[in-house]
Amino acid sequence: MDQLDENGFCFYLLHKGHHEHQKPIQNKPFNNEKDIFKKRVSAAPDLLPKKLQVGQSLDENNPLASVRNISEAFSNVDRVAYYRRKVIEEENLITKTARRNGDNFILDILQFQTDHPHFIRKADFLNKGIIILQSEWMENQLLSDNNFSGILTDSTYKYFDNAFLLSRYVINIYI
Repeated sequence: MDQLDENGFCFYLLHKGHHEHQKPIQNKPFNNEKDIFKKRVSAAPDLLPKKLQVGQSLDENNPLASVRNISEAFSNVDRVAYYRRKVIEEENLITKTARRNGDNFILDILQFQTDHPHFIRKADFLNKGIIILQSEWMENQLLSDNNFSGILTDSTYKYFDNAFLLSRYVINIYI
């Protein structure tokens, strides 16, 4: 055709004959399907690809239903694993499988600081790793006018691969 039609096309494809063929397999999810999948993975980042594909509920509307209900593209476990990994990386999700040893404590403490603002009073990792945790109640006890005596105890644990965990407890005895 010399001119564009109403849809902006300048050609027509004429098809002759009768034959039947299957619809091509959908191997990539559409954007809206990716969004639904992202919500599913964000809600339960510890579910592995096979469990996401099989599902845990027969009700298609249940959040624990198979991701195959979202799209035919999620019928392949490797593809589910790929998109799950992609969501975990984009959303910076921390999963149990990512926590293989105690040295991932830093990620845990950063998440704790986000979830409980003002609980971590100081963090210093220059020479020795030092993190001071203190609740408002603890701070109020320290600054109170009441005289009290207490017992101070330290405990050291071999928690990390390359470090120790020192816990200090103060047991207050009110008189």
